[in-house]
Amino acid sequence: MAEELVVAVVDGDTIRTRGRWGRIRILGYDTPERNKPGFTQARDALVRLILHRRVFVTCVARDVYGRALCYVFLDNGGRWENVALHMRPYAKKF
Repeated sequence: MAEELVVAVVDGDTIRTRGRWGRIRILGYDTPERNKPGFTQARDALVRLILHRRVFVTCVARDVYGRALCYVFLDNGGRWENVALHMRPYAKKF
């Protein structure tokens, strides 16, 4: 597991980090694409949750767009929380 600093939120399931992985597609859910209903709400929720925070990632591959495909976790007072669980109201599982 690697520690990364979130420096930007691209959309509701993609972030940019300062660290080894850079652009990360968060695994475990899918959110609406730009110009689709729900896009802004999902992106804004992820901004509130992780922008400028340190996260911990386990990456499994890279996609055709060059993004790292990772499970992303927050350390909430010593308790690990999967970001995908927080995004349930804005996303669907895949």
